[in-house]
Amino acid sequence: MKTTFRFFHFAPLLLAVLLLAAFAAPKLKKTAVGKNITVGVPEGFQAMPDDGIAVKYPAPRKPLAVFSNASGRVDFSVAQKPSTFSNQDYALLLKIYKASIQNMYSKVDFLAEDIRTINKRDFVVLEFVSSVADTRRTGNLAPSAATRWYSTPLKATS
Repeated sequence: MKTTFRFFHFAPLLLAVLLLAAFAAPKLKKTAVGKNITVGVPEGFQAMPDDGIAVKYPAPRKPLAVFSNASGRVDFSVAQKPSTFSNQDYALLLKIYKASIQNMYSKVDFLAEDIRTINKRDFVVLEFVSSVADTRRTGNLAPSAATRWYSTPLKATS
């Protein structure tokens, strides 16, 4: 009887530890995707081959890298594009990027949207979960995704 009482006494603590372990963040593997660009890629994600990128992300400028989970349902992509925008334009860019993302998906829930300083450099940050309910054959909506998106415009130099 005494051991049963001790078990029930520590059961809530044991349950809390198990719940925290179940919701632990995924382990990330540092991966270089370009000059001075390193990202944390979830374990189990594999780099998508160039022909797969061309099919799934048709664009004049392909992403630097695309990683996909084993089922192919979740992708993580990194792209870099030059721009003439400066730090003072970031608030405007945040609104433009947000509107652009909202036009690509049927439903978008933004988890974070702000301007953050990382390693003494400002970035536009948009973290969102999206889904698509496009039944048209010629729909231009992007596939659904859970995304954390960082952007910093690069200054054009002559």
